[in-house]
This record gives sequence, structure tokens and C-alpha cells, in this order.
Amino acid sequence: MARARGPAIYGLTCARLSVGALVTAGLAAAALSQWPVLIHSLVDAVHPLGAMAPWRQAFFDMSWRRWQFWLYAGILSYAAVPVVEELLYRGYYQRRLAEDWGDGPAILAVACLFTLSHKQYLIANLYNLTMIISLFCVAIGLGVVFAWTRSLFPGMIAHAIINIPMTPAWQAALLAAFAVMTFFAWRGGLAAMRQVFGRLEMSSALILIVLFGAYALWIERLPAKALWATGMLIVAIGMGLALRGRSSNGQATWVGK
Repeated sequence: MARARGPAIYGLTCARLSVGALVTAGLAAAALSQWPVLIHSLVDAVHPLGAMAPWRQAFFDMSWRRWQFWLYAGILSYAAVPVVEELLYRGYYQRRLAEDWGDGPAILAVACLFTLSHKQYLIANLYNLTMIISLFCVAIGLGVVFAWTRSLFPGMIAHAIINIPMTPAWQAALLAAFAVMTFFAWRGGLAAMRQVFGRLEMSSALILIVLFGAYALWIERLPAKALWATGMLIVAIGMGLALRGRSSNGQATWVGK
């Protein structure tokens, strides 16, 4: 059977939705899933919950008035990271798992993998415990919006929003904005959750959660493997583009039968 390959298979598509619809979905996903992170950050600003990883502390201690801070943050936080992580976790892992296990188990398993892969939060104190719980909520929101729209762009938007460094005042303002957006978006969010988790098989979900949680803890001991996985995915997308270009020139591309 001939099958087209290209960026769309990894979620790099508008999925026949307008730009406005994709942006709205991204904002709604952010409002419905990211408020735990904001509350966590605001509570920590008022009453410190514990020490964070030394490199994160050093990053936030930098002068926010320097352009180097925002360049560094853009590359490693709110610009490049949302694209790469959404492509890997939702566009590849979640999509492939959903083919055999369904959307619900795939979302929960990848949310566990995504959360535990952030090894900077695997430090035993209240700050990191609440951050892990909050990050898991974010990961579920990102997974649901991808399953709902079949496009990575809303998740990238939502991911970028929560990764932007903010002072407590801006975090409070964003939390207030999220409260307003939630008033308008909760029905759509509930409909998406029902569609995605309506036929959830808990046994399958638990098996995948345990397997991917263990994998996440193991892979962090070998960070080069995670880099290799991302690099191989980028190569696969490039090859897909090349094959699609050849196919459009009249050459049939066969990937199976």
C-alpha cells in the first residue's frame, strides 16, 4: 500500500483548521492546564517551597535586563524548546502509541515520560514535588489538544506561553487572564477530554505509564540517547520531505504493502 510521508504525519499541519482556530485552541489548552504551574510559582515567590536545581537558580538569578538572558531563554525555553519537545513527545511518541493503544493511554504514558524527563525537578523537596504534579497537568493538556486537533501548533503555542520567564506580577496577571479564558473554554475542554478519554482502558494506561516512567528515569542517566532520538526524528522528517518531493514529481514512493 502506498502511503504519503511528510511533516503532516508528525503533526506539522494545520489539519484543515484556520490559523485563528489553532491559536484559540493553543490559548485554551494553556488556560485549562497551566494554572497549577502558575499557582505553584506564585506560592513559591511568597513562601519558598525548597531549592531548585542549581543551574535553574543560576539562570533566574541572571539580570533580566540583559539581552543575553532573553537570547538564552529564547533558545532553551520559550522558542526552540516548545517546537522540539512537542515534535518529539506529541508528534512522535504520542502519535505512534495512539496507533496501537488509543489516544487516552498514549496521552497518559507520554505525559509521564515528558514529566519525568525533566530531571531538574527530580529533587526531593516540596518545590519539585509540586512542580512535577503541575508539569504532569500541563503534559496532559498538551496531549489532549494534539489528539483533539491533530496539529502540533496549538501545543507549541501553549508550551511556549508557560516557558516564558515571568516575574510574580506577570504570573499573577497571566493567571487572571487564564481564569477569564477558562470561563469561555471549559465546555470545549470538557468535550475534548470526553472524546479522548471516553473509552480509556485503565489496564493499558497503567502498563504504559509504568513502562514509560521507568524508561524516562533510565534515559536521563544517558542524556546522549535523548539527543540521538531527537536528531533521528529530524532526519526522518527531512527524508519524508525528500520522498514527498520525489513523489510529487511523478515517482511513486512505496513504504509497505
